[in-house]
Amino acid sequence: MAVIPEPLAKQVRAFGMQIPEARIYDNGDQNGRQKEIHATIKFGLDPETDLNEMLAFCSGIAPFKVRFGKANVFVAEDYVVLKIRLQSAVLNALNGEVKKRFKYKDTFRDYRPHATIAYLKKDEKDPYWFQEYCTDQFEGKEAVITELVYSAKGKKTRIKMNERIARIASAIIREDYIASEIQADLAERLNYEAGCKQGREDRRQGITNTMSSHSHLVGFKDGYRDGQAGKYNPPTDTSSRRM
Repeated sequence: MAVIPEPLAKQVRAFGMQIPEARIYDNGDQNGRQKEIHATIKFGLDPETDLNEMLAFCSGIAPFKVRFGKANVFVAEDYVVLKIRLQSAVLNALNGEVKKRFKYKDTFRDYRPHATIAYLKKDEKDPYWFQEYCTDQFEGKEAVITELVYSAKGKKTRIKMNERIARIASAIIREDYIASEIQADLAERLNYEAGCKQGREDRRQGITNTMSSHSHLVGFKDGYRDGQAGKYNPPTDTSSRRM
């Protein structure tokens, strides 16, 4: 989760304290008023997620801004969640990246960033009593997220975000990506050259063969055509034939 920093978090907690205690829903399971105002990035992560992998992922995240919207509610089966809408392209992107990289299980189809203020009781006689707390007093306020928290098996691991470390981590990831691209390109070129050689040889012998890859197939066709034209020496430069 992304921790909303002070003093804005303090303002949100103070707002939550205005709600009468008799209206607060608390069954002892992390409900009631929120003590640490935050935005959940991904709910339902596999509790067996490797902590080092999560820390490595988080090390590449630089501090980022979130913008507050209006307070509204989510009506659950047993209670009502009073929350503040959050706008942040980074939160949405992080949610998507976490889902790609880590195992999870939840029933929330769409991700809607928010900061919970409190869990409220339902009232059958006055089902919309909470509307007075759906305020716009926080709308437009911004906060810079500098701390993340990873929770698993009842344990919280706090991660202080550092822009310099994030830049280094991003550079390492980028270098690894470039290296993998070079390796893939080299493998493709080798496949092509092998295909050329096999195509020329098969043409000379009048046989056909099955290709192992697309680049091999392209090289085979080119080599076969060269063989048909009487050219049996491998080309010195295959760069013009890359796919």
